[in-house]
Amino acid sequence: MIVLVSFSVSVGEETFYRGWLLVHWNASTTKFLAGAASLLLFVIAHFGGDWFVIVRALILGAVMTWVTQEKNNLLPAVLLHTVANVGFVSHDLAASGALMPLSLGR
Repeated sequence: MIVLVSFSVSVGEETFYRGWLLVHWNASTTKFLAGAASLLLFVIAHFGGDWFVIVRALILGAVMTWVTQEKNNLLPAVLLHTVANVGFVSHDLAASGALMPLSLGR
């Protein structure tokens, strides 16, 4: 379930920030400014008061923006975003005790 939700969120966010916004802004400005503006909006959207989340969104968003512009393909960013979300959500759930490890053989 975590993978499915993470993939769905990633497809939506990547389609908007690095698909639609980045493509439109690339047509009217430099790749750098288009990428920076798209990244800034992505980071603002992830602001929730936790600076670790902001830094994480900034670093991963920058990598996903660069990959999308270099490859001219959204799929690598969607996959990276999905893997990151699965990892972060799983970590947060495990840390909170909501995700219990599987019992092997018991």
